[in-house]
Amino acid sequence: MADKADVTYVFGEFSLDPARRTFARDGQEVHLPAKEFDTLHYFLENQGRILSKEEMLSAIWGDTFVEEGNLAQYVSRLRKLLNTNGDNCIQTLPKKGYRFDADVTVIGKEASPTGLFNRPKLLLVGITGLVLIAIVASWLLLFRGKPAVAAKPIAKSQPVVLTDGKQDDGPVEWTSDNHIRFFRRVSPGRYESWIMNLDGSDSHREEPPIKGFQNGFWSPDGKRVYFMKEGEGGTTYLANSDGSNEIVLPPSLV
Repeated sequence: MADKADVTYVFGEFSLDPARRTFARDGQEVHLPAKEFDTLHYFLENQGRILSKEEMLSAIWGDTFVEEGNLAQYVSRLRKLLNTNGDNCIQTLPKKGYRFDADVTVIGKEASPTGLFNRPKLLLVGITGLVLIAIVASWLLLFRGKPAVAAKPIAKSQPVVLTDGKQDDGPVEWTSDNHIRFFRRVSPGRYESWIMNLDGSDSHREEPPIKGFQNGFWSPDGKRVYFMKEGEGGTTYLANSDGSNEIVLPPSLV
């Protein structure tokens, strides 16, 4: 079975790292026997797809002869481990096989940001290191000293000034509900998530329903957020945008 060494799978309070062969719940590593790990890994690789027992036996055990009962035992143990909230994420489909049905987020460790939230390493470095410094410097060179934009309709091609020379504004994204979200340095070493209208009006700190939220990046559909909290150093979290299903991301994702 081929490992995707550059990704980690996150679902609910769980995460699985194929390259490091680690499995964690709420950021705490949990021991998972080798074949149970391989079985869960194959489910996550093929989330939402019906998998026949023959396919799974071939993918996990290769040419080694194994009875179907062994696979059923591993699936049963995984169900007991994963169904902490009464959700049956591993479904048995009579005469067809199994299907893994859960909201799975695939986080790339080194890949470019082409999929949902596969840029945590770049984002954290952008907050605390050289990447953010370079971005801030670029913005200052382009916009320092220009007058603020009035709160009135503007042409699509007209730039919006994010800084007045007193504060440093960083990485910017255009939200799905037509706002501009950006980072603002409010003091040395402190960056907050801010949001404003497209014309530059109503600029204010973003306050999602997440306790202690300081700054973060949202998925393209706005349903998930990767973030940091007040006074917690380099600890990073992943949660739904309403604050539910919050988990601590393992250090290996940073």
